[in-house]
Amino acid sequence: MNHQPKGDSMETMKKKQLFEIERDMGEAAAIKDFKISYAIQKNRSAIKSEIEAIREAAKPSKEFLEYAKICQKDPKADTPELREKYAAAIAEQEKKVSDTNEELEKTIAVDVYKVKLSYINGLKPEVKNEITSDVLNGIWFMIDEDCKID
Repeated sequence: MNHQPKGDSMETMKKKQLFEIERDMGEAAAIKDFKISYAIQKNRSAIKSEIEAIREAAKPSKEFLEYAKICQKDPKADTPELREKYAAAIAEQEKKVSDTNEELEKTIAVDVYKVKLSYINGLKPEVKNEITSDVLNGIWFMIDEDCKID
């Protein structure tokens, strides 16, 4: 099997990389190989709860959304009076953004389901051709470089 045992495949990365990985794995989702597709889905599941927790914690308050909606409709409405009315919501949002950015810089260990590079090298040419540079950007973290590229 091409998966390392649980614990041996722990990868340490910054939390902001989870969002990049989530986005980039979309390019790889179309690969017509069961083992690679399975690894992609396992890895999506491994990072999903952390991403959801960060997104949920970073959501703006109802009051801040009201303020933003007013300003979006009419940029001239962003007056000192309006800012004063929503001062608490604005301050809370600024703190939330700062806290979120700080959290995204923290590292996290992720149990990555890996695929051996030798397995990828052994794929049929029509499947190997699906692995473009964009796809590699999405799956780089899950490749176990057990050999050199042919």
